[in-house]
Amino acid sequence: MNYQNAKKGIGQIYKAELLTIIATIIGIIGAIVFLAAGEKGSEGGMAAGGIPILIAGIMFIIAFIINLVGLSNASKDEPYFKTAWIIALIAIAASVVQSILDMRGIKVEWLFELISNICEIMIMIFVITGIGKIADQLGKKKVSRLSRSTMNVTCGVYILSAIVTLIGDLFEAKSMTTVASVIAIIAGILSIIAYVYYLRTLSQGSKMFD
Repeated sequence: MNYQNAKKGIGQIYKAELLTIIATIIGIIGAIVFLAAGEKGSEGGMAAGGIPILIAGIMFIIAFIINLVGLSNASKDEPYFKTAWIIALIAIAASVVQSILDMRGIKVEWLFELISNICEIMIMIFVITGIGKIADQLGKKKVSRLSRSTMNVTCGVYILSAIVTLIGDLFEAKSMTTVASVIAIIAGILSIIAYVYYLRTLSQGSKMFD
């Protein structure tokens, strides 16, 4: 098997993640401009800030579609990507259900936020595993080791992040907002570490076919 579908799919997933990062940066810049203009009462400034936010939203949608297409392509060569693709569809369905419930005044954001987070983690795990399996088949030991390291880091980080977030919620419930904020920052840093490992695996995985 030459894994041409997987090569194309992993490359698309990697590009989708890069596009998401760029969209996030643009969105943050737009939000800063928008909020600063709002404090000054500048309608022109608010409009200027709204444009990057709109562009970022469009980029997020495009990145999401590219990611789905990438998972679909890669799934033709490796079943783990098929599972990731199915989980992504489940996440979409959950978002639609949440929107319907919101329109009917039923507020259960915490539940769908939990579902979304679980789906996101599971997609990462199955993508990493899929890359590792293909790397083993191709004899790419460096990528195979990286995928295993990324899996360990991802699982460990998200477990620690969940524990840290729970502790943060407990402190927040006791009105210890400063401690809760510090803990939230720690959880965010841990998540960034896992995401960097994930990007490295996607990058190396997209190149292992050359």
